[in-house]
Amino acid sequence: MNNRKITSGLIFLFVGIVLLLDVLDIIEFNWVEIIKYWPLLIILGGINMLMPNSQYGHIAKLGFTCILLGFLAYTGFVTPKQDFLSRFLKGSNIHISTDENNDLADSNYSHNLSVPLPDTLTYAKAYFDMGTTNLHLSDQASSVLFEAKNTSNSYFLELISKVSKEGIPQIHLDGEKKNEGKSKNNRTLIKLNKDAIWDLDFDIGASEVNFDLSTFKIRNINFDTGVSSVKLKLGMPVGHSQVSIDAGASSIEILVPKNAACRIMSDGGLSTISMDTGFRNKVDGIRETANYPNAKEKFDFVVNGGVTSIKIKQY
Repeated sequence: MNNRKITSGLIFLFVGIVLLLDVLDIIEFNWVEIIKYWPLLIILGGINMLMPNSQYGHIAKLGFTCILLGFLAYTGFVTPKQDFLSRFLKGSNIHISTDENNDLADSNYSHNLSVPLPDTLTYAKAYFDMGTTNLHLSDQASSVLFEAKNTSNSYFLELISKVSKEGIPQIHLDGEKKNEGKSKNNRTLIKLNKDAIWDLDFDIGASEVNFDLSTFKIRNINFDTGVSSVKLKLGMPVGHSQVSIDAGASSIEILVPKNAACRIMSDGGLSTISMDTGFRNKVDGIRETANYPNAKEKFDFVVNGGVTSIKIKQY
C-alpha cells in the first residue's frame, strides 16, 4: 500500500475521531492550541519525501506520524480551552468584556435553583432546554414546586419562572456549558412536586435522561432530542395524555403500567419500535392495548423519529 495514503489516512482518522468525541462532549479538546503547531505538518511532509522507499523507511515514516499525532493529542487534551480572540490578544493590555460573559456571571446562573409553591396548585409546566448533560429526576419536591441542581462547576443553569394568564406556573430551565470548562459527566438533578399535574417539554441535545415519573401525575410529555439516551417510567395517565417523541439518532425506553390504556402512532421512517405483547395492531403504524377504545384515561404515543430505537414496555 502507498505509504503516503497510510500517513494521510492516519491524520484524517485522528482528526475525525477527535472531532466526533469533542462534539458529543465525551472529551474536551483545545483545537486553538494545536493550530500554532501547523509547521509540524510541513516537517512531516519533508520527512516523508526524504525517507527511502523501503521497509525501514515506511516504518520510520509511520513512526514519525504517530509521534506527531500523539504530541498533538496530548497538547489538545491537557491545555485548557480558550476562545480564539482571547488567545490572539494574550499579552496585550486590551480587555474585552462581552454581554455573554456578563450573563454567565449573573446571579440567574446557579447550581441550586428552586421555584416556590404557588398559593393554589393544580397544573404546572416545565420546559427543559438543555445542552449536554445527564438529566435525572432525583426525588420529589415537597416544600417547593420545582428544584434543579447541577454537579459540575462548568455547567450553568438558568431558571425562569412565570405564571400564565390561566394561572398555570411555567418553569423554563436552560443549561449551557462554559466555553473553557469541562462539563462531561455532569449531572443535572431535578425535583418535581407530586401534587401538581405536569406538562413536561424537553428540548435536549446529546444527553442522558432518566426520569421515574411513576408516582407523578403527568398529562403531556414532549421530547425533541438529537443523539440521546432516554429512559422514562410513567404512572397511570391523567385524562387523555399524550407523549410526543421527535428524535434523531436516539435510544428511548418507556415503561408504562400493564393496565394503562395506550395507543402508539408512528410515521415509520428508519425508527425501530418494539413493544410488549399487550399491544395489538390496528392499522399500519398504529398499535393499541385492548382496553384503549373504552378507556377514559389513556396514553397516546406519537413517534416521529430518524434513526431511533424506541422500546415501550409494560410493568
